[in-house]
Amino acid sequence: MGDYIYLILLVFIAVVVVIVGLKIKSAQKKRGAEEYTASLKAKKLAARRAELTKSIKKVSWDPKFSVDEGIIDQDHQFLFNLINKFNENIPKYQTPSQLVPALTLITKYTQNHFAREIKLQKAAGFLHIEEHHQQHNDLIAKYNGLVQKATKANEDTVTDVAVEIGAFLEEWLVKHVLENDLAMKPYVDKMRDTAGKMDQIAI
Repeated sequence: MGDYIYLILLVFIAVVVVIVGLKIKSAQKKRGAEEYTASLKAKKLAARRAELTKSIKKVSWDPKFSVDEGIIDQDHQFLFNLINKFNENIPKYQTPSQLVPALTLITKYTQNHFAREIKLQKAAGFLHIEEHHQQHNDLIAKYNGLVQKATKANEDTVTDVAVEIGAFLEEWLVKHVLENDLAMKPYVDKMRDTAGKMDQIAI
């Protein structure tokens, strides 16, 4: 009887060992499949980021953008640099939180620059000040909408949103300067006294 019980115990232990072994093997296989899937996803995301960023262009300063050869041009050139830096870093952005510092800096600088322009326009008696101010508000509203969209992005969509923001910034800066800010050129002489009292925008 004792031998019989011993045999049953051995069989039971053997079955347990086999079951545990199978479970371990299954878990390893599952973990391997998950790691492979994650690796494949990461490679696809990297390739997608690289492909999307090809559509982003560097915004280069050109004499045709010049408004006053002074403080406004300096602001615009700094904005060009901020936008180019943001666009250059798009392949590195993997989470919304990584976008926030750059977007916050662009927001702050743009708001201060727009306020500076309006102050100069008032001092010079610029005729289209209300229209220009509304254009600023429209740009800020659209930009803020994109920033909100960025905060809700995930690792699968953050690059798409970053590219969308980068393209918008590039387009609005060039278009706004060429189509709107150059209208201030005839008023530059009247702006100079006020501009001379302005400091660089602190960031």
